[in-house]
Amino acid sequence: MGAEMNEPKFNPRDLQGNKHVKAHHWEKMKSVGAGKLVRVTNPVDERNTAKGYFTIWTALAGKDTDEIRKTLGLKDTDLITGAFVYKLLRVPEPHEFEVRGYTTLPDGIPLKAGEKTDAAGFPAGTGALQYTLVNPVPAKLVCKLGPGEKLTLERFRSGAA
Repeated sequence: MGAEMNEPKFNPRDLQGNKHVKAHHWEKMKSVGAGKLVRVTNPVDERNTAKGYFTIWTALAGKDTDEIRKTLGLKDTDLITGAFVYKLLRVPEPHEFEVRGYTTLPDGIPLKAGEKTDAAGFPAGTGALQYTLVNPVPAKLVCKLGPGEKLTLERFRSGAA
């Protein structure tokens, strides 16, 4: 008889932007160390800073470029010619990053029912922690992977691109 009550919808950005959640992730990053925070890009121009999405290296350890693409939820056309792997040279300050949950949520937002990609064409990944840098942070190119090549501990540790 009465008007239907609309359930409030959960907005992942509310949780991701929570100061306690951010503080928890910042502490996690500090305990992991900057050298294990990585950004993966298509193999284009080398840079000495990183901006955009990054994750923790263990989510990608031992994976080839195709597996890395699937883990991160990148487009089918990404990493087909290889990948550049950068490590951050310092832990980003809280004002320099945003928490985006896991890569199962493209850009930190669940896909709409029946959709395979978000509006920008990114599919859900297989579940690595993801953060986005809102300001450039110093970074070093540590690996240049060819198509299908694996990100090994030896390659990562050596830092020889």
